Amino acid sequence: MPYDYFLKKNNNDKKLALFEYNKRLESVNVSIDNWIKKYGYEKAIEKNKKRVKKAKETFSKNTNKEKIFKSRAITIENLYNKYGDMDIAKEKYNDWLIKITVPFTKASKESLTIFNPLIDKLKELNIKYEDIYIGSDNKDEYFIRDDNNIFFYDFVIRSKKIIIEYNGVLFHPKNENSKWVNPFNKNITPKEAYNKQQYKINLAKNKGFSILEIWSDDDQELNINKCLEFIKNNI
Repeated sequence: MPYDYFLKKNNNDKKLALFEYNKRLESVNVSIDNWIKKYGYEKAIEKNKKRVKKAKETFSKNTNKEKIFKSRAITIENLYNKYGDMDIAKEKYNDWLIKITVPFTKASKESLTIFNPLIDKLKELNIKYEDIYIGSDNKDEYFIRDDNNIFFYDFVIRSKKIIIEYNGVLFHPKNENSKWVNPFNKNITPKEAYNKQQYKINLAKNKGFSILEIWSDDDQELNINKCLEFIKNNI
């Protein structure tokens, strides 16, 4: 239902129309973030899996699959046809690229070259695999909620309140004055990206976590040893 519908419904009362319009948007919002707010993390993930499965089953029975595939393809051309504005089309396309780069709550393959060997070494410290949160296999990343925001962390040992963040230099500036450029959205400045990461780090610290940040352009073996020493010093 468009905003105009609520405007007419409420005799051009813009404040009431906007309130009802936003409530409507919230009620039909099936995003993971919205479901986490409404149902909690575990139920939200379960509901999303069921929704995706049902959608796939329904679509597989559609006799016009090929035409639909072409019309639904995430291309700048299709997005332009949908929104009628090239700037919006490019923005939507960039948002989509960012989302598919690393699946929701899943670790990047790059970070797992550090974390998988680290997990093997942690067995010697009697840290149970069940206590480790990482976006790999059947596990999901640990998250902290702050008002309406949800922040996911790369590697967490919950009982020890330890977090390790893996920062890929492609997506994370090392400081606010960096010459870093977001590969998918050039409108995001280094300062904005850096401050967002620092906010995320400070949020966890305020919750009592000890945090180590490692970088993708550092030596792999050095990063593994750095993580191991950090954990030993904080358990």
